[in-house]
Amino acid sequence: VVVLRDPALVQVFRVESHGRRWRRALVFASSAAWCLADIDPDGAPALEDPSERYLLSAARLGAAASSLVVTRHLSTAAGRQSFVPARHLRGLIPAALLRDYVFWQGVDGDLYGDAAPTATHPRTMIHARLVQGAGAG
Repeated sequence: VVVLRDPALVQVFRVESHGRRWRRALVFASSAAWCLADIDPDGAPALEDPSERYLLSAARLGAAASSLVVTRHLSTAAGRQSFVPARHLRGLIPAALLRDYVFWQGVDGDLYGDAAPTATHPRTMIHARLVQGAGAG
């Protein structure tokens, strides 16, 4: 559970196993306006798929998904990178970026986004460096 004071927002994440690694998946957000994921503000389900469940009619709870770990090794400098499914970045990275980029995580924890073939800007790449803040332990 992530609680923010300003803006007032509560996000609930489900911890799930993906390829023997623990990852978070967003299952609820108290405000569609401040959540980075695309959730319907009127509470209607985003998809009409009968195989999916809904929690509090705010964010989609996914059905069972694969847990295969896909890695790549582009160069010695880049090292090994693991594919990170979009469902594990929902609510952490803006939904517009999740639609346009495929994300990989390096051994240092940084995220690298490669433009998808249907991306608005197909010749771009994103590098998100993860840094520990004052509150990190």
